[in-house]
Amino acid sequence: DVTILDGEGTHEIIEIAEGGGLRLTNVTLRNGFSVNRAGAIDGRGFVMLRYCAFRNNRLEGSTREGETSPMRAGAVSLSGNFMYNGDRIQQCEFSDNFADNCDNCAGALADSGGGQFLENTFIRNGVGAITKNSASCFRGGVSGAIPPDSGYLEVGGTFADNFCVGNDNELSNS
Repeated sequence: DVTILDGEGTHEIIEIAEGGGLRLTNVTLRNGFSVNRAGAIDGRGFVMLRYCAFRNNRLEGSTREGETSPMRAGAVSLSGNFMYNGDRIQQCEFSDNFADNCDNCAGALADSGGGQFLENTFIRNGVGAITKNSASCFRGGVSGAIPPDSGYLEVGGTFADNFCVGNDNELSNS
């Protein structure tokens, strides 16, 4: 059986405080919405996810002038140090997640401390407008699925139709 947690397009689904932890198996998190860090899971502690699905989650962020924004994502944002937290996401599906109007963001998953993301599937995740004038899909730390500057990452799985639209370029892995 699969448990479904639905943010109904109005709120973030799960927030994990610093020092806390979360282990989920066979859970679907859908329709999460946030203006802060992530639509489905804002994880500042230990996170272990297996056989989960993240669908239609959205981040509508903004960065104020002079503010340094944390890594953020439409579905899952993780922070902390991989060597201590050991975040692990395995055999999960990320589909149709989106981040818009933000810096340092990804459509599906952002991790500022590194982690292991193995045998996952990333489909149709994306990033819209990027707020910094100098940002692009590469240099601004923004990617359709996972940002390229997420710290130490061990990544494996399937990536299809993820996209990023920057101020002056577009990136896709169709």
